[in-house]
Amino acid sequence: MRALLLVLLFLPPTIRAADFSSAARGTTAADFLSVGVGARAMALGGAYSAVVDDAGAMYWNPAALTLIPGKSVTLMHAAYFSSSFFDYASYGHNLGRTGAVGVSLQYFSAGSIAQTDSGGYGTGESLSPHDLALSLGYAYGGKDWGGFSAGLAGKYIQSQVVDSAQTMAVDWGVMSPSLWGDRLRLALTASNLGGALHFDQAREALPILIKSGAAYRIPGHWTFSLDEGFPRDDSPYTALGAEYLLTMKDGLSFAARGGFNTQTLAQIGGISGVAMGWGANFGACSVDYAFVPYGSIGIAHRLSLSWSWGPTKEKRLSDDTHWLAPPSDSSSKIVPKDGQERLRALVQGLKTGDNKTRAEAAVQLGKLHNDDAVDALITALSDESIAVRGAAADALGKIGNRKAGTPLADLLRDLNPKVRALAARALGTLGDPKALPLLNVAAAHDPDPMVRKMASAAFQQLRPAANLDELLR
Repeated sequence: MRALLLVLLFLPPTIRAADFSSAARGTTAADFLSVGVGARAMALGGAYSAVVDDAGAMYWNPAALTLIPGKSVTLMHAAYFSSSFFDYASYGHNLGRTGAVGVSLQYFSAGSIAQTDSGGYGTGESLSPHDLALSLGYAYGGKDWGGFSAGLAGKYIQSQVVDSAQTMAVDWGVMSPSLWGDRLRLALTASNLGGALHFDQAREALPILIKSGAAYRIPGHWTFSLDEGFPRDDSPYTALGAEYLLTMKDGLSFAARGGFNTQTLAQIGGISGVAMGWGANFGACSVDYAFVPYGSIGIAHRLSLSWSWGPTKEKRLSDDTHWLAPPSDSSSKIVPKDGQERLRALVQGLKTGDNKTRAEAAVQLGKLHNDDAVDALITALSDESIAVRGAAADALGKIGNRKAGTPLADLLRDLNPKVRALAARALGTLGDPKALPLLNVAAAHDPDPMVRKMASAAFQQLRPAANLDELLR
């Protein structure tokens, strides 16, 4: 609430007391700016400001550009009522340490409308009203900001009926780091701040919208989302969404979604406020559909395509595990130099030492490349220490015994993103095609960009092995 009040303090002083209530309906122009983008988002009822992790961040929350694992493109077409339609295209690029950038285009066409004179008689000509907005955004965040991200997007807006008008506006957003064991994210956004459209002598305000949002993820299947919206030209509203993710064969995942939004309940007769849809993910490509009824007005169908590819310019996880266990002299005290005696000493250190010693023992066992260490390392995947679990996963990947496949796959649900990233990388080196479905899910939907990047790389690494297995059957 304090953050929301802070946003309100920076709103233009021309905003009237009647704004942000139902008394302000019909007082703004360029209403297409309030039309949500992306079929996945709309199937979730528009509760998306804390969920978005692709190029759609340019609309929902510019700060989320930093969550894109590399590059991302989102395309959407929405067929509306009569001959009207709404199209959206966006591109996001995570530059790594220097931040992330994005560009987007929104275009709304009202179709062809017969033109009339002042007496209401047809002139034999027609109008084609349309609106567009072109946005350019930048976001920055990460460890320097305690895991928080902030983004800003400037947009050029044009609206045309008979005459045209243009203006500029700004969107901004903030995204929290992952909280509660990488399950919860929070968001705050403000859209369409700044300019106004001038038609002849009339000044038309833009539809400013302030939102706070939250997304809660249950590892494996479920994501729940909530947005509270405060539009300049209407009463506050609540949006709720739920998504269930199902992993299928051959690296395909399927999502079923439902949402609810209170914004249109009091304005439209019939069934409104609900939404539903589905999505299918094919590695780097996603196809999503949303069905959104608007009561007596009609039904809107939305179809969108998304692609994500390429790593960021951030340094990849190194081949060693220095982040897990800083170098020390303790390993030389517990580890003999040669043979089975060395193996036994390391296994004993893995079981009985302190956190640092157990992590070092796991690292050293990985360097032995000895199958006799596999059972002890699998047990260490359940260790209370993040460093030990990560080191054990990395060691099992180096040893390459497929016996570790199922335990490593289970580790993709670990609450710590570094552990999940190392588990994904280890699965890629094991060469077991059975891990493909879970890696595909992690590559598409894990909330951490490093995990998505590692899972995507492991998925691509395993595809040749899967094809070979098919040929040998």
